Amino acid sequence: MNKPKIFFITGTNSAGKSTIVPLLKKSLSGLFLVYDFDEVGVPKNVDAKWRQKTTNHWLDIGIKNAKKKITTVICGLTKPHEIYENIKKKNKVSVKICLLDVSANEITKRLKKRFKKPGSVKNLKKITGLTVNQCIKVNIIHAREMRKECKKFKCKIFNTSGITPCKTTARIIKWIYSIK
Repeated sequence: MNKPKIFFITGTNSAGKSTIVPLLKKSLSGLFLVYDFDEVGVPKNVDAKWRQKTTNHWLDIGIKNAKKKITTVICGLTKPHEIYENIKKKNKVSVKICLLDVSANEITKRLKKRFKKPGSVKNLKKITGLTVNQCIKVNIIHAREMRKECKKFKCKIFNTSGITPCKTTARIIKWIYSIK
């Protein structure tokens, strides 16, 4: 990889973004910094305005890192059009996006498992205002929309349905290193 870049790894809830962050941090060393999009904190009733503000925050971090010759990898739910609109206003740093795609069945399975943990349903309600079933339905629709938008912007798409986090991480690393 010649010049430092910014990589966004996006996807709907349950696609595996947060799960692969520690694996990417362990595997990508040296001139890479890996972040979880939500590490800045997630407010109650998260909305598009917060997501856009947070996307801008991470673009700023990525630009600062690029000036230090460091490539930045951000894993979190953001949208390609928001990234590309904002990077044009900020700098000429190359930004690449990949989608962790996931099937409706896998979304249902993963979210039902996630929300079996104590306090998780209460936290879901606090952050999103949704029940578990509403969350599942919203994320299935969102996955379809993300897939469509990522195809439009020619983002790399990895299907994580039935794939282990280690295998997903290996595919992402191979993709990152393939970018010139």
